[in-house]
Amino acid sequence: MTKYITVKLPVCYRQGVDKLIETYGFASRADVVKNALREFFQKYPETKIAIGA
Repeated sequence: MTKYITVKLPVCYRQGVDKLIETYGFASRADVVKNALREFFQKYPETKIAIGA
């Protein structure tokens, strides 16, 4: 079972995240954040910690 944490972002990011959901068909704000982190870790592999994948 995957464990989750809560992430707090400034309210000013909400509109941009919601636009990504609308434009690219993400299922939720959480999916946007997970995708952003996945891309970050691909771009900067030295920052990647074992994430079980």
